[in-house]
Amino acid sequence: MRIHGGTLCAFIAAFALVPINSAALAQEEVEAEVSAQTFSPEDDLNCVLFVGEVIANIEASDPQAQEDIAGIVGGMMYFLGRWERAIGGDLTEALTSQYLQYRSQNPQELGEQCSERMIQVGGELQVAGAALVELEQEIAAAEQEAQ
Repeated sequence: MRIHGGTLCAFIAAFALVPINSAALAQEEVEAEVSAQTFSPEDDLNCVLFVGEVIANIEASDPQAQEDIAGIVGGMMYFLGRWERAIGGDLTEALTSQYLQYRSQNPQELGEQCSERMIQVGGELQVAGAALVELEQEIAAAEQEAQ
């Protein structure tokens, strides 16, 4: 595999920031940088390929690391969904067509870009999830008052 240990560790460490409560602070910093960029469907495919290599490296180094893999697969699905919405079509053809361009990129830079994007969407999901929890609590309180 072409992902070096340092790149893999940096990617996993950056992605691990998503579930902690301080993610909102990290999100603000990343959001400004990431939202200023426009990402193409090819950029999304590059992240799909990169995340696939991350998963393969995790499986090769620790076949029991299913929890790590499950979290990272969510990131892969995010990028696939963006590509599907933008272009769609034959995924195998798209990935094989994109692969040579993907291989020419710096894995460190690509890992940083993909992980920053995953952190941003993770932070957005946390905010949305908190809003839904709050709404559910308000609904439950209103239903209890109505009884």
